[in-house]
Amino acid sequence: MGCINSTVTPVNPNEVDNSHFQVERIIGKGGFGTIHYVIRKGNEEGFARKSQEKHRMVKHSGAVKMAFTEIDTLRLCSSPFICNMQHAYQDDKFVYIVMDLALGGDLDFQRNYRFKSKTIPENVTLFCIAEMYLALRYLHSINVLHRDIKPANMIMQADGHVKLTDFGISVTLSHIDDRIHNGSGTDGYMAPEIYGGTHGVESEWWSFGVCLHELLIGSIPVKTSKGLTKTPCFKVNSASISSAAKDLLPRMLEVNPEARISGEDMKSHAWFQEIDWESLENHTAKPPYVPDTSKANCSTGELDVMSQLGNDSEAEVPSISAKENEKFVLYEYNIAVNADNSNEDGSKSNEVRSAEK
Repeated sequence: MGCINSTVTPVNPNEVDNSHFQVERIIGKGGFGTIHYVIRKGNEEGFARKSQEKHRMVKHSGAVKMAFTEIDTLRLCSSPFICNMQHAYQDDKFVYIVMDLALGGDLDFQRNYRFKSKTIPENVTLFCIAEMYLALRYLHSINVLHRDIKPANMIMQADGHVKLTDFGISVTLSHIDDRIHNGSGTDGYMAPEIYGGTHGVESEWWSFGVCLHELLIGSIPVKTSKGLTKTPCFKVNSASISSAAKDLLPRMLEVNPEARISGEDMKSHAWFQEIDWESLENHTAKPPYVPDTSKANCSTGELDVMSQLGNDSEAEVPSISAKENEKFVLYEYNIAVNADNSNEDGSKSNEVRSAEK
């Protein structure tokens, strides 16, 4: 596959914009735009660039707020298990986030399209879930709740490591034990207490349990009806999974949030006994599965990529008014061309913030 030659002229030569990146191909689709695999001109670093159409965002209540929530949360993050932000910028028609590259697609796509059983083998699931456990523990350590934990937001790198992404409905708390009054998330993955009133960090571990059930068994264990989560319908007894997994799942999907397994108790459960946590935390553990990245691991993967790029013309996207553009003032991060990746406190970001090659 070839690449698209960029002819964009920089508006400000001292600020990052589309002229600094070569678009290679589509690697994902979102509610308001597209995710491209891009290469930074000059040093050939690869990144994922999410573009969102302003004209569609201003028509949907909350969409602009979600865009700002995402970059505000990502400003706080620097972890090998998070899809870290490198830049955020905008032009007249789009807002953009340039992030760590992950070409393996999300775990929902992998489960549905790369494995005939519509489940992911338990040893692969164990590795992915262990890395996502570390992602959650990291977020909670900086008082962030993700609030949309699901396989579609767990994306695989070319080497088989996994990153958590999509922070549009995340929330940053004063303390991780604070309670939240407004419910938010994806039906089927949201904890029962979210529908009934206040909730907190325990709800993240419920969603995590739904993900484990889906990856191992091929379906979510709960159904929702008129805003109410029904009692979990487990399929663990008939599933071809380990006895340790059968023991862990009901503990994660405990309706009573106070009795739900989480944190260190989960880490020490027998299902994780084969995990070398030190090598996993150091990002030196060898993944048991490496995805095929010769084609796009997303919903456009079976289509002609060049045709898709041709249909994704920015020229066809409507402009918005100057008044509407005021909603996007200050949508930016690390836009100086010669800026390094220092953290806001002045310390250097660690090496995991560099893009996947």
